[in-house]
Amino acid sequence: MKTKFLSVILPLLVVGFATTAAMNTNNISQKKTLANEIGFIHLTNPERCNASSECSPTGSEMCTVGDVSGATRLWKKNQNGQCVVELYRPIPE
Repeated sequence: MKTKFLSVILPLLVVGFATTAAMNTNNISQKKTLANEIGFIHLTNPERCNASSECSPTGSEMCTVGDVSGATRLWKKNQNGQCVVELYRPIPE
């Protein structure tokens, strides 16, 4: 019984495990999405911003306060701390 397990069943288990792991690895790489970022309200000058809500770095509709069309737009800070990078409405998953 022990030799039957080692010679027949164990290789089948290893192949099954390897196949499952390969399929899961492929699924993980396909689900890559950009994380949402904090949107800032642009005040009097680009350096003065207040954090508001989460926005997406990609999309088609501009991110606004409360996701209301026509409301104040939200921005991302660039490397200099200025609120000048456009953000978009988060896409529901």
